[in-house]
Amino acid sequence: MHSTPVTGCPHTAGAPGVDDSGETYRMLELAKEAGYLGVDPAPLLAELVRGAELVRGSDGVTYVIGRELTTELLRSGSLGKQGEHGSTAFATTKAAHAEQTPGWLTTIDRPDHQRLRRIAARHFTHAAVERRRPQIRELALAVIDTLDPTVPHDVVAEIGFRLPTQVVDLIVGLDLATCESFDALAHEHQRDREPRADTTARQAAAQARAEVFALIAARLDTAPAGSLADDLRRARDDGTASQDEVVTLLGQIHLAGYHATAYLLGNGIVALIDHPEQLLLLAADPDRAAECVNEILRYDTPVTTATYRAQDDIRIGHVDVPAGSAVSFLLAAANLDPRGCPGDPMAFDMRRGPAPDVASYGGGAHLCIAAALSRSIVETVLAELCARYPRMRWTGGRPVRNHAFHLRGYERVDLLLDPR
Repeated sequence: MHSTPVTGCPHTAGAPGVDDSGETYRMLELAKEAGYLGVDPAPLLAELVRGAELVRGSDGVTYVIGRELTTELLRSGSLGKQGEHGSTAFATTKAAHAEQTPGWLTTIDRPDHQRLRRIAARHFTHAAVERRRPQIRELALAVIDTLDPTVPHDVVAEIGFRLPTQVVDLIVGLDLATCESFDALAHEHQRDREPRADTTARQAAAQARAEVFALIAARLDTAPAGSLADDLRRARDDGTASQDEVVTLLGQIHLAGYHATAYLLGNGIVALIDHPEQLLLLAADPDRAAECVNEILRYDTPVTTATYRAQDDIRIGHVDVPAGSAVSFLLAAANLDPRGCPGDPMAFDMRRGPAPDVASYGGGAHLCIAAALSRSIVETVLAELCARYPRMRWTGGRPVRNHAFHLRGYERVDLLLDPR
């Protein structure tokens, strides 16, 4: 096989490089199993990334672990989606479950990906999100103000699953937050995003997405001028995009970050309560919220994996990857790589100092389109909660993790905001 080299691995003297022994792959399988059991796999992932940057699994999947290699490959242009939804749920030697969905950005490649992303991107730039920040804060305060601080609240359900949909509605213009069925459908959508999803879960998830798409199609022609839905409606009318692409893209924007943002908030609150000196630091200086969220993403990212496929025969270090083969990035492991993290990567410290961007939102052409928005929502909530309630603590025992590996968070985080 004549392969195009896309990276020289290892990158630096002494870097671990490729592990062909099978030991690292067995440790990876243990980390996955820990996630499915609701156990934090971070210690295993940290050990993985200290041992190798790249692992060829016995399942035929190439697993990328190191931070520098992750960044380089995601930006290389040598990988595409070819129907992959992003998780290891679909990472197989044969793309049995891969399905390119018109309009779902994380399953399609150029030129369709660029054509559709270009229409939506202006609404999600850092500058556009910053202009929305006063509105985001207003919505966040309205939600937080409804919480009686003297009684327990599940902040994942009562803030994490409420606020992001309201914020996305500001941009999209479809008011799905007012739809009684949307939350239940969003939860059903998530059921096929894990490797162990069975046929029943996949069918339920597909049905939920179809119902969300129907809601969007029914509301599309009434979207306000200047909204993302309005931009896409005009693209449909001038032939730049099809009706299916428009509806699906709007569905993805509403659904894809629903759990990830809620889990990011929950993971962050647990990390802060586990590290009270960090909570007090943020309470005293809310301007540190961006540093805090970056550290949460590094320390306990909700999105642990991203899967791509080789566009052509390529060579990564000493590993040949045939065209169409799966390449799965262990984003959570890359974030714990000591070579790209000042200090102890297993410690939670928002004062860590300058560090490369976290790998949690992917990179390159398929960088999460709403990354800045997700960050902004969680920054706003954490800054406000910590400033108001620096003594908040959980009730009813330590929060329980969900049983998952790709998208990880807490099923619920019950807090007493103002214990007396």
